[in-house]
Amino acid sequence: MEATFNWVYFYDEISPFVDEAILAHLLRSGLIPKAYMPGFETREIF
Repeated sequence: MEATFNWVYFYDEISPFVDEAILAHLLRSGLIPKAYMPGFETREIF
């Protein structure tokens, strides 16, 4: 997911459907880069 203006909406919409185990495996395998998702409190600052 590209960090654009509407990334928060996109993240909130897809997060219930994303399988964390698959993402963790892809991350461990070096197939996707690490990314940081700030918590709700941090998102409210911006």
